[in-house]
Amino acid sequence: MATERDKDPMFSIEQSLIGGLLVDGDAILEISTDLYPSHFANEKLGSIYDAMKAVAHEGIAISPTSIGKRLRDRGEAKASAMEQYLHELWGSSASAADARWCAEEIRKAWRLRETGKACSEAVIALRADGVVHEEIVDKLQDRLDLIIKGSQSRGPRPMGQDIERCYLDSRTVADTGGTTGISTGYSRLDWWTAGLQGQSLIVLAAMTAMGKTSLAMNIAGNVARADAGIVVIFSMEMGRRELAGRLIAAETGLDLRRMTAGELGDKEWGRYDEAKSTLTPIADRIMLDVSGQVTPTTIRAHLRRLQRRHEISLVIVDYLQLCGTAERAESQYVRISTISGALKAIAVDFDVPVLALSQLSREAARRNGEPRLSDLRDSGTIEQDANVVVFIHQDIAGRGNAGATDTAEIIVAKNRNGPTGKFKMHWNPASVRFSDITDRQPPVNEVWPCKQRLNSN
Repeated sequence: MATERDKDPMFSIEQSLIGGLLVDGDAILEISTDLYPSHFANEKLGSIYDAMKAVAHEGIAISPTSIGKRLRDRGEAKASAMEQYLHELWGSSASAADARWCAEEIRKAWRLRETGKACSEAVIALRADGVVHEEIVDKLQDRLDLIIKGSQSRGPRPMGQDIERCYLDSRTVADTGGTTGISTGYSRLDWWTAGLQGQSLIVLAAMTAMGKTSLAMNIAGNVARADAGIVVIFSMEMGRRELAGRLIAAETGLDLRRMTAGELGDKEWGRYDEAKSTLTPIADRIMLDVSGQVTPTTIRAHLRRLQRRHEISLVIVDYLQLCGTAERAESQYVRISTISGALKAIAVDFDVPVLALSQLSREAARRNGEPRLSDLRDSGTIEQDANVVVFIHQDIAGRGNAGATDTAEIIVAKNRNGPTGKFKMHWNPASVRFSDITDRQPPVNEVWPCKQRLNSN
């Protein structure tokens, strides 16, 4: 008489897979990178599969005898019962021809079980006293993300499609004169970085009051104007009106202080009125979060929701050291390392550039010289995780008065896929606007020169 377990189609599929692998052990090579013991509904079959992976890894042939011995060595099975069970599975299977199909079905069933479990636990958590609804939702979404990742195929894949994509990107740049990434709106910065690349963490660092947020907002406005998708900004330092004021001042050239104080002249008010209508559609493509309670987990949750309705072109985090973490870290170094690694993972998972602003250490302020990679505050892993590190540097002693146009030095200190060096940009502190120095355009159709020549620019 058949038992309930025998009637379970998933149990039959798991048995078929194990039996097939006992007949043809080499078939495990096709599925071992995608299928894990935890995917099995039946714990005993999962243990057998785990033993199979271990035996195959050591170069030992998979058979009822070798697997039975491995399980006995682990203390997981009684010799006689397990040996007989493995021989029964081996004898009932003709081949491992359906191994890949079985593995896919097992992963699907695991995903459904884990999704149901996650949702049930979230419902129980929501009924607890003093629960924070947003935290439960964010944790649930993170867990669902992990479930999706755990059911996807992994491991090495052919590079043919990657070669084709690189070729098409290069042809597009050649034909349009654009960049392979998202254009910052600044020709020289685009030339050095080839634009802001998807899956990249770009760190923009400077000492206080050097214009980090202003340059980031300038870039946000330029990207939003290009209408390639929305820009998502997480700010933990400034409020919505402060950032809106910076965007307006940069776009109109108005003096930010006088604009905020309502001290504009008639012509300036006219410029302001005209700019408002053109700025609104640009600003509507900039999504701003100034809640101040930002962690990589909440960033991921917000991006996931936005991605359902919009194409995301750029994510900006202002700034990295003010980010929080879901768990308490043992030190500031560990906390910042965790955050920078998580932001890099977000860039990769969402296939977007993440522009993270960063403070510099006090040593950089005392030295008052050009920033170095070692000046990145609180953690050397920021440098390791970043694809590109850009510094803004100004000679404090030589800076002009408010309203004057100064010059800022932009230092590309790390560039994983290109050269490092520096160049200058105009910086207007009154209108918090950076602009290209038009008489110093980047070379056209020229191979990147050597680093020594670049550093002399």
